Amino acid sequence: HYPLRRQRQMCIRDRLRGVAILMVMFSHFCFIGENLSNDVPIQRFLLSGYLGVDLFFVLSGFLITGILLDNQHRPRYLRVFYWRRALRIFPLYYFVLLLAALSVCCLSPGDALQQRGFDAPWWHWLYLSNIAIMLKQEWLHSPQWIQLSHFWSLAVEEQFYLCWPFIVRGMSRRHLLWLCLALVLSSPFLGMWMRHGFGDVGGYVATPTRLGSLAMGALLALLWRHPLQSRVRKWGAGPLGWLAGVTLLLLLAARTFVPAISAIEMLLATVAAGALLLMAVNLQHPRWQRFLELPLLRHVGKYSYGLYVYHHALKAVWHHWLWKSWIEPTWGAGFIGISSYVLAAGAASFAVAYLSWCFLEAPLLKFKDRAPAAP
Repeated sequence: HYPLRRQRQMCIRDRLRGVAILMVMFSHFCFIGENLSNDVPIQRFLLSGYLGVDLFFVLSGFLITGILLDNQHRPRYLRVFYWRRALRIFPLYYFVLLLAALSVCCLSPGDALQQRGFDAPWWHWLYLSNIAIMLKQEWLHSPQWIQLSHFWSLAVEEQFYLCWPFIVRGMSRRHLLWLCLALVLSSPFLGMWMRHGFGDVGGYVATPTRLGSLAMGALLALLWRHPLQSRVRKWGAGPLGWLAGVTLLLLLAARTFVPAISAIEMLLATVAAGALLLMAVNLQHPRWQRFLELPLLRHVGKYSYGLYVYHHALKAVWHHWLWKSWIEPTWGAGFIGISSYVLAAGAASFAVAYLSWCFLEAPLLKFKDRAPAAP
């Protein structure tokens, strides 16, 4: 039954991605109409879907570390790993950057004057946009029709992909486990240090600030493969459920009553995401399993990468054609209007992500087992 169990765990993990992207999309789409404010406690909670990014990072740490641990004794495993990551990530990422460049040339040539210094496109092309934001200490300028501000998280993940395999290869599992634990526990202090040196925005997107979430996923991957795995499963069946509940309640309170994003809040999000992930792959929480098996999460999880990239990249398109031209004149900028926009923009994003999967991503993924041989 092990292959079937592992296959089901992979499906559940993919559906957690669906939960994460829905949180992020809801938070971004709710900003339309400018009726919600971080100054109002309940509204601040509605705008906190960005915490789905922390869940994304935990999932990435778990997935990548698991892949590396399971394949590190196979020949050419690093070459195969990077080949598959490149096929999965690069085509969509660079396709959108190409669209951004074309939009500047054809639709908004005035944006070219803004693309200098930290706002130059090459920061995105080299997966360094989060570093540019750190140095600038504010968000980068995006072309008028293609929004790129959310690419900072893709830059963090790519930097993790480039460095982490060599750390996993060079350390024993025992030392790696202690390293991950140290990164998780020190993450609030790293976050405060980054904010002190690079401001709130720069500290928010800094790679050291996000190491705690990535290390939490890696820590769970190590524990899941530990000789004492049965104890990990036992924790996943009982106390972790309480841990997830308590941290989510604390996170709810922090997000509702504290205007600024605090380092403790990010640590709570990391712990909650880790607990939810372990509960999911443990397959011993029927209600949580039934929720994750909803058809909506299955579809959204499959196209989560495209949804994450397109839903915000095409923000100006949704704003012009859905909000200004249709929804606001018809239903206004209140609750009904915002709800209609969330549904319409979500459906449009899903349609674009589905077409991107069919015609761009899936055809290239057919080559994932054809890693180039050494020269």
